[in-house]
Amino acid sequence: MSKVDGKAATMGHQGPESEAQALLPGLVKVLWAMRVDRPSTWSPAFEGLNPLDLHILAIIEAWPDVILKEIRDYLEVPNSTLTGMIDRLEKKGLIERTLSGRDRRSFGLKLTAKGQELRGEQHQIRLAGASGMLAALDSDEERRAFVGMLNKIGDRLVLNELGKAQDNGGL
Repeated sequence: MSKVDGKAATMGHQGPESEAQALLPGLVKVLWAMRVDRPSTWSPAFEGLNPLDLHILAIIEAWPDVILKEIRDYLEVPNSTLTGMIDRLEKKGLIERTLSGRDRRSFGLKLTAKGQELRGEQHQIRLAGASGMLAALDSDEERRAFVGMLNKIGDRLVLNELGKAQDNGGL
């Protein structure tokens, strides 16, 4: 039996909400240790950037010729908020506006060489974090099981998000 928020619970014999409650402390510790909310602690290259900035860079990298409207709709932020963020990323030399090849009335966005370099550094930081998580496990069997479960979770969550986006006419 484990004690979760003052309630006794046995994993496997509790409802989904109780199991999620039991998962939270470990999840919060992992996110805290990886400093996902404080990119500036990773490296000086991330100074002045926040997680949403990095998300925008990832979207631009993943969807070539993405336009501002698509990012706004995906992130569900007001035009003024997104425009300010894009302006800031452009001033930092991480992205540039281009005329969209798909919609000449819209600006497309692309990563600059500096933006691509930053994304590469972010990948290395993520890889180090993943290595740290695997190193915290005791055996190859645990590591393989963890990798399998995490990939399964990720795949299902992405499919869920893609379904929502299609239902809403988004990306």
